[in-house]
Amino acid sequence: MKGIAVTVGTGGRRDFFRLNRRFSMVGSTAGMSAVAQFGGTFTSVPTAVSSMVRPDSVAVERLAGAAGQAEGGGEAGASADTDLEAGRTHDGSEPATGAADDASRGLGLDDVWGGILVRRTDLFGLGLDYAMYHKSVWGRPGEDNLLPWHRLGGVFTSAVAAIAWADDRVDVFGVGMDHALYAKTRLGNAWTPHWRRLGGRFTSAASLVSRGSSQLDVFVRGADYTLRRNQSDGESWFGWQNHGGSLASPPVAVSWGPDRLDIFAIFRDGALWHRWWDGQLWNEWESLGGRYTGEPAVVSARVGRIDVVAIDAGSRGLRHHWFSNDNWSGPDRPTTDMPHSVAEAPTLVADGPDRLEMFVPMDDGQIHVGNWDGQTWRFAFAGGGFRMPSRYRLSVDHVVVHTPRAPISDTVAAAASLAIGNAAVATKTQWLGETGSWLGRDSAQTNLLDFESVSVDLAEPMSFGYIFVNNGHADEDKILASLAGAGDSLGLAGSSSMQEDIARGVARILAVKIAATLSLSLPVVGSILAAIEKWLLGRLIDALFADCDGIVAVELRAMMGRDLFIQTDNGRKTATITTQHVGPEAGCGDRSEYDVTWSITPL
Repeated sequence: MKGIAVTVGTGGRRDFFRLNRRFSMVGSTAGMSAVAQFGGTFTSVPTAVSSMVRPDSVAVERLAGAAGQAEGGGEAGASADTDLEAGRTHDGSEPATGAADDASRGLGLDDVWGGILVRRTDLFGLGLDYAMYHKSVWGRPGEDNLLPWHRLGGVFTSAVAAIAWADDRVDVFGVGMDHALYAKTRLGNAWTPHWRRLGGRFTSAASLVSRGSSQLDVFVRGADYTLRRNQSDGESWFGWQNHGGSLASPPVAVSWGPDRLDIFAIFRDGALWHRWWDGQLWNEWESLGGRYTGEPAVVSARVGRIDVVAIDAGSRGLRHHWFSNDNWSGPDRPTTDMPHSVAEAPTLVADGPDRLEMFVPMDDGQIHVGNWDGQTWRFAFAGGGFRMPSRYRLSVDHVVVHTPRAPISDTVAAAASLAIGNAAVATKTQWLGETGSWLGRDSAQTNLLDFESVSVDLAEPMSFGYIFVNNGHADEDKILASLAGAGDSLGLAGSSSMQEDIARGVARILAVKIAATLSLSLPVVGSILAAIEKWLLGRLIDALFADCDGIVAVELRAMMGRDLFIQTDNGRKTATITTQHVGPEAGCGDRSEYDVTWSITPL
């Protein structure tokens, strides 16, 4: 997901919006150090669109008041936001009093009263109640606007998608609790009163493209991780189409004209894939290669030119592909000289026919802006305090052996697995060796069972689990390889079961199906070893279990991304799970007892 929203204004002005460490929305102008505060507390990344519109009489009065106060040096008392709602802010606090939107400074009174088109920036995000909130900023959004956000309602499980198109029209979209897509429209200064249900079952936010005043295309990742498309003429919707694929990332769509659509996504195999419509037919998916993570950033600056940037899964650096003269080139490496790894997908905009600007969030919380002049990338620091919602560190922290499974001590190996949406299951293993003793309590650190800096979209399922085994007979490498395979199976079983529930429109997932006749109730309470031991042993057959060998601890946590965010909204979540196992083997301990501590930390 992209954590930075960018709008492009007249004269090449670029404004970028993000969340600060308190999940409040802030904004800056590229090339300037000032940070504007817009308030609120959000559970999704920000969304921003900009358009040139003719302000109504209320907006004119407010703009004139703000401009007049700026010229006179007095205290501003008027708001330039035409979409305010009386009462409390969406995070429950009292709205600011006496605050003004001075964003229109620089607009002359003659300009405003002359009825010219004025730039309006519309900001969106999901609040603490997962409803959608909106704020309009007239003129240049370069100064604080702490007045209340306007509540558009709904309850959503995806980030907001928005587009400004046609004549003073803005459309917003979100995935609801039933996993269907919903839409709302602003025409002039009025929003449609109700959300329109467009149906479908989805696991990502939408990507939007307008190819004209009566052409709007919407692309979303389906419950089965295929690409789904719907289109509208501004009045009617024509129904969902399945364009195939195996998408691990949300789709990203661009267009360079009325007879061209290009769609990009990272697939389950980690490669960058591309499909396009040439005005007559849809061409099949093609792989552009690579091993990527996150969501691609795409822009088309002119007819026949497309630029794509994605995060390399190994180095966490950026890779740049480009299409020109009917051929693909690259990837080159724009960030080889940057001091930190890239945290999340960058945002890419065009600054001219052969000029690009890229806003890159780094893992140290800073933002860098890269400029490409057609030949060379140059990066500069653009501010700090950036924070991404739905970004985590998941880890198995340590194990305590109160009683071993074997008569004297256990020989322990462990694996942890993480499945997110349709991405390949990530599994890590660690050999602990001789652990536990019949003489008393023993413990070990599991520092290798760690997944750092992972993002889970609100709309996609995830599962996190671990397996510990005692095996003093098989080769270490063989045990770890078998554990890795079993971890993959456990993670995949959890995420696949939730995928089926999403396809049925289940709002609250109450169980995960491990096998046809084996289900686990959610949330999982305590150890699941007794429930799935037989199933799991079937996946560990290559480990050559004998005598007192066997599984000593196992757990699976499965939930939607939204539920994960809710569980960790007060900070780090940690738990210690006790697993007791009665062994029937002769000569083995009557009962093994293991405590495993795991944690999920929001970053």
